[in-house]
Amino acid sequence: MQYRCFVFGLLLASFLSVNAYAEVYKCTINGAVTFSGTPCEAGPPVKIKRRVATLADLNKRVEAEKLAEQTKVESDRVKALGPTAACAARGVAYFKEIGSFPRLISTGQRAEVVALDRCVRTVRAF
Repeated sequence: MQYRCFVFGLLLASFLSVNAYAEVYKCTINGAVTFSGTPCEAGPPVKIKRRVATLADLNKRVEAEKLAEQTKVESDRVKALGPTAACAARGVAYFKEIGSFPRLISTGQRAEVVALDRCVRTVRAF
């Protein structure tokens, strides 16, 4: 039974990861352009292949939006801190120089966040 569930899950995962394509037909009727899933009745149809977003594409988009929002919040925080922001900028430059940018190699944390946290404690951190 477990083997069947495993095989079923594997097949399901492989179907979800494959890009899906749908046939779309572009028709011009009385000068108006329409799109349909069936061929046009009047005039020659133009077949258009349209890529349907997969679950992986949607997940990537959501992650990119989260990262953009987090970066915006962090940059707003840096701007509001004044002298601490200069220290954080030096910290980011330091992490770039040692090759630990955008994420620290040792902990996986974002370099900007680590630099800012250290500079909040003392502006002479970097």
